[in-house]
Amino acid sequence: VRMSEWPAHDILWKRETWLQELAKSDIVVCAARHELQPAKSANRVVQAMSLGKAVIASPLPAYKNVISEGVNGFIADTLQEWEDALEILRDEGLRARIGGRARNSVSSYSISEVGASLSKLIKDLATDNCAPPKVDIIICTYKNLDYLKLCVDSVRKSTDWPHNIIVVASGGHRETEDWLSQQPDIIRVVSKDRWHFSKANNEGLKV
Repeated sequence: VRMSEWPAHDILWKRETWLQELAKSDIVVCAARHELQPAKSANRVVQAMSLGKAVIASPLPAYKNVISEGVNGFIADTLQEWEDALEILRDEGLRARIGGRARNSVSSYSISEVGASLSKLIKDLATDNCAPPKVDIIICTYKNLDYLKLCVDSVRKSTDWPHNIIVVASGGHRETEDWLSQQPDIIRVVSKDRWHFSKANNEGLKV
Protein backbone atom coordinates (compact mmCIF):
# COMPACT_ATOMS: atom_id res chain seq x y z
CA VAL A 1 0.00 0.00 0.00
CA ARG A 2 1.55 3.27 -1.10
CA MET A 3 0.78 6.51 0.73
CA SER A 4 1.89 9.58 -1.18
CA GLU A 5 0.87 13.09 -2.18
CA TRP A 6 1.85 12.21 -5.78
CA PRO A 7 -0.64 10.80 -8.33
CA ALA A 8 0.61 7.20 -7.96
CA HIS A 9 -0.84 6.43 -4.53
CA ASP A 10 -3.21 4.00 -2.83
CA ILE A 11 -3.77 6.37 0.08
CA LEU A 12 -3.44 10.12 -0.40
CA TRP A 13 -1.00 11.70 2.05
CA LYS A 14 -2.96 14.36 3.95
CA ARG A 15 -1.78 16.38 6.91
CA GLU A 16 -4.96 15.60 8.83
CA THR A 17 -4.87 11.81 8.41
CA TRP A 18 -1.41 10.54 7.47
CA LEU A 19 -0.41 9.51 11.00
CA GLN A 20 -3.66 7.59 11.55
CA GLU A 21 -3.21 5.82 8.20
CA LEU A 22 0.38 4.93 9.07
CA ALA A 23 -0.80 3.42 12.36
CA LYS A 24 -2.88 0.84 10.43
CA SER A 25 0.18 -0.79 8.86
CA ASP A 26 2.16 -3.85 9.95
CA ILE A 27 5.46 -2.87 8.33
CA VAL A 28 6.50 0.59 7.11
CA VAL A 29 8.82 0.84 4.12
CA CYS A 30 10.66 4.13 3.69
CA ALA A 31 12.42 4.01 0.34
CA ALA A 32 14.43 7.02 -0.77
CA ARG A 33 16.67 8.06 -3.65
CA HIS A 34 19.55 8.30 -1.23
CA GLU A 35 22.22 8.66 -3.94
CA LEU A 36 20.48 11.71 -5.43
CA GLN A 37 19.05 13.23 -2.23
CA PRO A 38 21.24 12.20 0.70
CA ALA A 39 20.46 15.23 2.88
CA LYS A 40 16.94 14.32 4.00
CA SER A 41 15.72 14.26 7.60
CA ALA A 42 14.72 11.14 9.50
CA ASN A 43 11.17 12.40 10.07
CA ARG A 44 9.32 9.71 8.07
CA VAL A 45 11.21 6.89 9.73
CA VAL A 46 11.00 8.38 13.22
CA GLN A 47 7.23 8.91 13.08
CA ALA A 48 6.66 5.31 11.95
CA MET A 49 8.95 4.03 14.69
CA SER A 50 7.19 6.18 17.31
CA LEU A 51 3.99 4.30 16.45
CA GLY A 52 5.70 1.02 17.30
CA LYS A 53 6.05 -0.09 13.68
CA ALA A 54 8.78 -2.29 12.21
CA VAL A 55 10.55 -0.15 9.62
CA ILE A 56 12.68 -0.99 6.60
CA ALA A 57 14.45 2.02 5.14
CA SER A 58 16.96 3.06 2.52
CA PRO A 59 20.51 3.84 3.70
CA LEU A 60 20.04 7.58 4.08
CA PRO A 61 22.52 8.94 6.63
CA ALA A 62 19.65 10.30 8.75
CA TYR A 63 17.88 6.92 8.69
CA LYS A 64 21.04 5.07 9.61
CA ASN A 65 21.46 7.37 12.61
CA VAL A 66 18.19 6.16 14.19
CA ILE A 67 17.98 2.53 12.99
CA SER A 68 20.15 -0.16 14.55
CA GLU A 69 20.14 -3.00 12.04
CA GLY A 70 17.98 -5.88 13.20
CA VAL A 71 17.41 -4.29 16.61
CA ASN A 72 14.82 -1.54 16.09
CA GLY A 73 14.48 -1.75 12.29
CA PHE A 74 16.27 -2.63 9.07
CA ILE A 75 18.35 -0.79 6.48
CA ALA A 76 18.10 -2.14 2.92
CA ASP A 77 19.76 -1.06 -0.32
CA THR A 78 19.79 -3.95 -2.79
CA LEU A 79 16.66 -5.84 -3.88
CA GLN A 80 17.95 -8.88 -1.99
CA GLU A 81 18.30 -6.88 1.23
CA TRP A 82 14.73 -5.57 0.90
CA GLU A 83 13.46 -9.11 0.28
CA ASP A 84 15.44 -10.55 3.21
CA ALA A 85 14.13 -7.91 5.62
CA LEU A 86 10.51 -8.44 4.52
CA GLU A 87 10.94 -12.20 4.87
CA ILE A 88 12.26 -11.83 8.43
CA LEU A 89 9.36 -9.55 9.36
CA ARG A 90 6.76 -12.17 8.38
CA ASP A 91 7.16 -13.27 12.01
CA GLU A 92 4.45 -11.39 13.94
CA GLY A 93 6.20 -11.78 17.28
CA LEU A 94 9.45 -10.44 15.90
CA ARG A 95 7.62 -7.48 14.32
CA ALA A 96 6.13 -6.66 17.72
CA ARG A 97 9.49 -6.83 19.49
CA ILE A 98 11.26 -4.70 16.90
CA GLY A 99 8.35 -2.24 16.88
CA GLY A 100 8.50 -1.95 20.67
CA ARG A 101 12.23 -1.26 20.60
CA ALA A 102 11.68 1.24 17.79
CA ARG A 103 9.06 3.14 19.83
CA ASN A 104 11.30 3.27 22.88
CA SER A 105 14.31 4.49 20.90
CA VAL A 106 12.55 7.51 19.37
CA SER A 107 9.77 8.24 21.87
CA SER A 108 10.96 11.80 22.56
CA TYR A 109 10.68 12.62 18.83
CA SER A 110 7.06 11.52 18.33
CA ILE A 111 4.51 14.02 17.00
CA SER A 112 2.78 14.19 20.38
CA GLU A 113 6.01 14.83 22.32
CA VAL A 114 7.43 17.37 19.87
CA GLY A 115 4.04 19.07 19.57
CA ALA A 116 3.70 19.43 23.33
CA SER A 117 7.25 20.78 23.65
CA LEU A 118 6.72 23.36 20.89
CA SER A 119 3.36 24.39 22.31
CA LYS A 120 4.91 24.94 25.75
CA LEU A 121 7.82 26.86 24.25
CA ILE A 122 5.52 29.20 22.32
CA LYS A 123 3.33 29.83 25.37
CA ASP A 124 6.37 30.46 27.59
CA LEU A 125 7.90 32.87 25.06
CA ALA A 126 4.59 34.71 24.66
CA THR A 127 4.26 35.08 28.42
CA ASP A 128 7.89 36.17 28.86
CA ASN A 129 7.74 38.73 26.04
CA CYS A 130 4.27 40.12 26.65
CA ALA A 131 4.36 39.93 30.46
CA PRO A 132 0.56 39.74 30.62
CA PRO A 133 -1.02 40.90 33.88
CA LYS A 134 -2.53 38.17 36.01
CA VAL A 135 -6.32 38.13 35.92
CA ASP A 136 -8.54 37.34 38.91
CA ILE A 137 -11.49 35.10 38.10
CA ILE A 138 -14.21 35.39 40.76
CA ILE A 139 -16.73 32.55 41.02
CA CYS A 140 -19.67 33.02 43.37
CA THR A 141 -21.48 29.91 44.56
CA TYR A 142 -24.29 28.92 46.92
CA LYS A 143 -24.79 25.22 47.77
CA ASN A 144 -24.02 24.12 44.19
CA LEU A 145 -20.90 21.97 44.43
CA ASP A 146 -21.47 19.90 41.27
CA TYR A 147 -21.60 22.95 38.99
CA LEU A 148 -18.79 24.64 40.90
CA LYS A 149 -16.54 21.66 40.14
CA LEU A 150 -17.47 21.79 36.44
CA CYS A 151 -16.80 25.53 36.32
CA VAL A 152 -13.40 25.29 38.03
CA ASP A 153 -12.41 22.29 35.91
CA SER A 154 -13.22 24.25 32.75
CA VAL A 155 -11.11 27.21 33.90
CA ARG A 156 -8.19 24.92 34.71
CA LYS A 157 -8.31 23.16 31.35
CA SER A 158 -9.12 26.06 29.05
CA THR A 159 -7.51 29.21 30.46
CA ASP A 160 -3.94 29.81 29.32
CA TRP A 161 -3.78 33.42 30.49
CA PRO A 162 -2.10 33.80 33.91
CA HIS A 163 -4.87 33.90 36.51
CA ASN A 164 -6.06 33.44 40.06
CA ILE A 165 -9.25 31.54 40.81
CA ILE A 166 -11.22 33.13 43.65
CA VAL A 167 -14.26 31.20 44.87
CA VAL A 168 -16.73 32.98 47.11
CA ALA A 169 -18.92 30.37 48.86
CA SER A 170 -21.69 31.63 51.09
CA GLY A 171 -24.53 29.93 52.94
CA GLY A 172 -22.55 27.51 55.11
CA HIS A 173 -22.50 24.49 52.77
CA ARG A 174 -20.16 21.94 54.40
CA GLU A 175 -19.49 19.83 51.27
CA THR A 176 -18.46 22.91 49.29
CA GLU A 177 -16.22 24.17 52.08
CA ASP A 178 -14.57 20.74 52.47
CA TRP A 179 -13.89 20.50 48.74
CA LEU A 180 -12.47 24.03 48.58
CA SER A 181 -10.11 23.27 51.47
CA GLN A 182 -8.52 20.56 49.31
CA GLN A 183 -7.87 22.85 46.30
CA PRO A 184 -4.46 24.51 46.74
CA ASP A 185 -4.79 26.61 43.59
CA ILE A 186 -8.03 28.30 44.71
CA ILE A 187 -8.28 31.43 46.87
CA ARG A 188 -11.28 30.84 49.14
CA VAL A 189 -13.75 33.28 50.67
CA VAL A 190 -16.26 31.42 52.85
CA SER A 191 -19.28 32.76 54.75
CA LYS A 192 -21.89 31.01 56.88
CA ASP A 193 -24.33 33.76 55.89
CA ARG A 194 -25.94 33.68 52.46
CA TRP A 195 -24.76 36.65 50.40
CA HIS A 196 -26.55 38.06 47.39
CA PHE A 197 -24.63 38.13 44.12
CA SER A 198 -23.34 41.70 44.35
CA LYS A 199 -22.03 41.30 47.90
CA ALA A 200 -20.36 37.98 47.00
CA ASN A 201 -18.59 39.64 44.07
CA ASN A 202 -17.50 42.57 46.24
CA GLU A 203 -16.07 40.19 48.85
CA GLY A 204 -14.15 38.45 46.08
CA LEU A 205 -12.83 41.78 44.82
CA LYS A 206 -11.51 42.62 48.28
CA VAL A 207 -9.01 39.76 48.12
